[in-house]
Amino acid sequence: MKKALIIAHDFPPLNSIGSQRPYSWYKYFPENNIYPIIFAKNWNSDNSDSIKINKSGEIHLIKCEMGFRNNVSKIPFLGIWIRKFLTFFEYILKWKIQKINHTNSLYRSAHNYLKNNKADIIIATGEPWILFKYAAAMSKEFEIPWIADYRDDWIYNHGRLNKGLLDKILKRYEAIYEKKYLKSASGFSTVSEYILNDIEKRINCKNNIIVENGVDLNYLENGTLILNQDDFNIVYTGRFYECSYMQIFKGGFQKFIKSVDNTKIKVFFIGVEKWKCTPYFDVLEIKKEFPNNVEIINTVDIQTATNYQLSATILLNFIAGDPSKGLIGAKAYSYAATKNPTLVIPEISNKNSPFFPNRDIQTIAVNENQVFEFLSGKYFKYLQGISFKTDITEAEINLLSRKSNAQKLSNFILNIC
Repeated sequence: MKKALIIAHDFPPLNSIGSQRPYSWYKYFPENNIYPIIFAKNWNSDNSDSIKINKSGEIHLIKCEMGFRNNVSKIPFLGIWIRKFLTFFEYILKWKIQKINHTNSLYRSAHNYLKNNKADIIIATGEPWILFKYAAAMSKEFEIPWIADYRDDWIYNHGRLNKGLLDKILKRYEAIYEKKYLKSASGFSTVSEYILNDIEKRINCKNNIIVENGVDLNYLENGTLILNQDDFNIVYTGRFYECSYMQIFKGGFQKFIKSVDNTKIKVFFIGVEKWKCTPYFDVLEIKKEFPNNVEIINTVDIQTATNYQLSATILLNFIAGDPSKGLIGAKAYSYAATKNPTLVIPEISNKNSPFFPNRDIQTIAVNENQVFEFLSGKYFKYLQGISFKTDITEAEINLLSRKSNAQKLSNFILNIC
């Protein structure tokens, strides 16, 4: 069995989609003849190191402190500005000074492990992208091949909110280091063809593979219906970005709900309160106008979020980018696997998507009228008692699974080491 040392920032108990990607490798690599050794940030409240070892893998959760920055931020008046300065200072210098980054303890722990233990390959999954630097350094020192896993694009990450001059400068600055460290990589993986092609243009590494995020089918198998199935339930789970997509939904929804007997229409926004940007405040306005129809529910664990998705009549997805470029979001896989239809509203007006094109699995709306028409059409079927589950097959759902994607990555790894 080959041993893969995996460096990750996000990992359970962190309740995030990002943590599920390396966690799926921990679960499914052993089935594919790979022994995973995970080094990840410890997200427990006490933030102490912990190790879990069994016959099929290891988890090393490492303490990553930001104590000085956090304490500085408590200084009255100036604290928050000093903290921002220190964050920017770290952001710039971490590429040159290894010890300056707060995640350096991940590197030290993995490095100490390799001093006394063997590994056949190193995998770093970003972000943060500094993990690629750690992997490249250990690869060189211990003569072990390494793979870069792009959970998202690095340089043109759609989550970057600053579109101004500073952001352009930082992108050029980071591109230097991306090219530098990826030179030594034996391959890279990412989540879509568009992102893969974009990365290939920037770095000299042609050995690559698309490993989509997928869905952990265990959550669906263990799921329960938690909403009233007599209601017309519209459900959104996840985060918001600083985009205009909510304005499109807001206009179409207002037109729709005023045109029908709306006592059975319920809209649930799950976990959005953490992302207090323009779309969140738009949701507050919708709730104020229709208090009996709109609910905002605090962040929930992944199983509960899946339960809401299974209970939906309609699922709602927003895309911070262009759907034609594969920017569909990790939740799209879970949405699709529920067999409930999804209304997708992108930031950029493009109705083309590589995700099940020309199928009823997701419908992209780029203006208010298209939102209104979609909701009205589904609501009419709902009133008639007509089922409108999508036509996705069990075979297609299995291909969307994280287990299937972990197998793809395993084969890629075994070809390298």
